[in-house]
Amino acid sequence: MSITDFFRGKVLLITGGTAFLGQPLVAKILTVLPDVEKIYLLIRSRTDASGKRVSAQDRLENELLASDVFASLRRLHGENFNAWALQKLTAVEGELTDERLGFSDVEYRRLQDEVQVFINVAGLVDFDPPFDDSLWGNALAAKHVVNFAKGCQNAVFLHVSTAYVCGDKPGHVPEELPLPYEHYAAAHREKTGISIPETLSEEIEGLLSLSAAIHAEVDSPENLTRFQQAAEQEKKGTRKAIDAQVEELKAEWLESRLVEEGLQHARSRGWNDTYTYMKFLAEQMVMELRGDLPTAIVRPSIIESSFDEPEPGWLGKFRMSEPLIVGFGKGRLPDFPADPDIILDIIPVDFVVNAMLAAAEATAKRGGIEVYHVATGTQNPLYFHGIFEATYDYFLKYPMLENGQPVAVPIWKYPSLEEFHRKLDSRMGLLNLIIKVLDKLPIRAAKRKRRQLSLKQSGIKALLHYIRIYAPYTRTNFEFETQKMQGLYEALSPTEQQRFNFDVSQIHWKRYFQEIHIPGIKRHVLKLEDGANG
Repeated sequence: MSITDFFRGKVLLITGGTAFLGQPLVAKILTVLPDVEKIYLLIRSRTDASGKRVSAQDRLENELLASDVFASLRRLHGENFNAWALQKLTAVEGELTDERLGFSDVEYRRLQDEVQVFINVAGLVDFDPPFDDSLWGNALAAKHVVNFAKGCQNAVFLHVSTAYVCGDKPGHVPEELPLPYEHYAAAHREKTGISIPETLSEEIEGLLSLSAAIHAEVDSPENLTRFQQAAEQEKKGTRKAIDAQVEELKAEWLESRLVEEGLQHARSRGWNDTYTYMKFLAEQMVMELRGDLPTAIVRPSIIESSFDEPEPGWLGKFRMSEPLIVGFGKGRLPDFPADPDIILDIIPVDFVVNAMLAAAEATAKRGGIEVYHVATGTQNPLYFHGIFEATYDYFLKYPMLENGQPVAVPIWKYPSLEEFHRKLDSRMGLLNLIIKVLDKLPIRAAKRKRRQLSLKQSGIKALLHYIRIYAPYTRTNFEFETQKMQGLYEALSPTEQQRFNFDVSQIHWKRYFQEIHIPGIKRHVLKLEDGANG
């Protein structure tokens, strides 16, 4: 069997089709697997800025199909593109946090009767969200989708996780299922001497109880008094303005507590951040509930711009490296506290898409449950200093512009985290001092200068945020085993190896950054014309 043969005549259900990985997945299927019968896209409705409800169908037609991921298909089909695409694509309004996925009982059963391949791409990908959002969007959503897929007549289920689900332990990471939660809890107790909930359901219930307690705490008399006093000091106005400020302060406090509690909880369990821990819980859900459903868990490393499809350098939005690359090119990142000799495992998004399609076909053939790492570090390692050198050389040749002048880029010395924080704290303190002096000056020029310094402060705060989240991944070496991924590729015919390329040995990293990735950032994220430097 081949990937092309397997998908012929199949009905698919895809979650996360409007997101960064989902968009090129849908584009790839429409491009090279046009014989699929139908692709259902589970899309949630939303409310726009004006308060108007935007339906799943509206989002399919006006968001997804308007994406530049379909540029080549749009050129091919011209004015008929939308009509042609909608012959294959059908939006189904749903909600992954709902036990029945937001479907009526009739629709739930109808889709279960039809769907033969369920690809679960959706998930909350923020590293440090309010933890209850991530719990619902990742772990509990996985419970709901695997229960749906298990009830299908004869389906294959593919769940997208992350290679960093392994936790904070560096070194070799096997391409295999994690320990069942009960074994993990026992190992954690043995290693740390600290008891944690012994079952997956108890851990989930504990997190839900923690969320409920924090939500109740925001309305405690002590907090409400504090918010009221702060609002009255800040807003010298009507009762309505003060009440609105109280609500804003409550929301800020609540989000901050949920974010901090999530990070502390994840780190106490042995993970670097909320996202990777919730992805671990999601994998546990899939393992515990799947029964005999043929299942593949695909674990990409750090997904970045496309190598080749839908075009070289396609990128939906800022990912992990883009804020750092743009900040460096604009002269706002004088140094970075990374280990220059670690492997930073990056994978182009189209390689992930192609590996997913190969994994679905292999899972249908073999049954059971299998894990596939889609990563580059063991076969074609990219060292952090290699990223810096390629980026530095690029911006020397093609500098960014500020007020019409080229921006000089620094040479990084890779300080320790402590040194880096000290420097940033010192800069922030100096800016605060200057702003206080400027506040006392009545002249217009002082106000303008104050605005400029406030922008610099915002930049430092953003940088501190990125350091807080990304430092573990730029100071720790993970080596993801990829034999099973390589086996998937080698099992393809030469024709399909070309059509569904995910051979990571073909990537030349310096060329990828200088000729594909950074130009892609400029084109798709910064919206600069080719050759423009902004």
